[in-house]
Amino acid sequence: MVGRDSDGIEVSSRRLTWNGTGLGLGEPTVQRVEGDAEVGQPVALHWDLLCDHLTENQVTTLEESTLRELAATNRRLSAERHPVAPG
Repeated sequence: MVGRDSDGIEVSSRRLTWNGTGLGLGEPTVQRVEGDAEVGQPVALHWDLLCDHLTENQVTTLEESTLRELAATNRRLSAERHPVAPG
């Protein structure tokens, strides 16, 4: 969470991207959402809705699992584009 005023909060997030061959995470962008949090407090969003406040451990776990799932998905997508012929 990077800012707040009487109308809501501003959060920095990285949206899912597609480059034509694989998924990735875009550059951080700031968006306004409804909710309440302190500046600097990590939060979870779903479709522009504040879902929860996160601990640093939860942030680390979420980052690691997101990167792991993106890598697994990209491997599957690559295998579908370039199938291996039966031996």
